Amino acid sequence: MVEAIDTMRGMPPVYLRTQQLSWLEIVPGEGSACVATLKSARVELPGATRLERFLAAARNPHSSAPCSVASWPAGPDWPADRKHVRDRRHLRRHLGDCAGE
Repeated sequence: MVEAIDTMRGMPPVYLRTQQLSWLEIVPGEGSACVATLKSARVELPGATRLERFLAAARNPHSSAPCSVASWPAGPDWPADRKHVRDRRHLRRHLGDCAGE
């Protein structure tokens, strides 16, 4: 996946290649219930210049270590930070179209 990462001091964004890893862990909970946890990480792939890596280091919003991004039945929903949903009008329109079908 290639994604634009904002940089500091008005510099243009850098585009870094990453590999997104995600998986669902289902473990037995108390009683007959199970607990599901969604884990995610992004690994930076080679090919970026030293300057690109430096400019993106402080601004990269993704963790390279696997972390829990959602959990069910109790826990945070995903995405917890709604600022990643960039075009909310388009999303609302699309979800409204799907609900009407």
